[in-house]
Amino acid sequence: MPRPAGPAPASATLLAAVVQYEALGTGSGGAAVARKVAAHVELIEKAHADGARLVLFPELSLTGYELDSFDAPEHAGEPSAWLTDGDTRLQPLRDACADTGTTAVIGAGWREADGTPR
Repeated sequence: MPRPAGPAPASATLLAAVVQYEALGTGSGGAAVARKVAAHVELIEKAHADGARLVLFPELSLTGYELDSFDAPEHAGEPSAWLTDGDTRLQPLRDACADTGTTAVIGAGWREADGTPR
């Protein structure tokens, strides 16, 4: 079926924001994730204010590139660097996306329920 002539209707336009992001500080592991989540929320809200409905972050933007932190043993009371399904640390991101109607693609070290790293 041929496309109609002329510009696409505004509702068919999807503005995407591609974030160039330098992970915050040298903090690694699970304790640093909450700080990075807050920074991601701010960037999602800014992108939305600029008209974006899709926000793309780099790989490992939430957990950082200090890969040794994924191998570190977990200590009592210290969250893991790995994120998992239902991880409550991601709730502010879920809320920001729901509040703004924005979809965000975020990079993180992910572990399946059976412990398989992704």
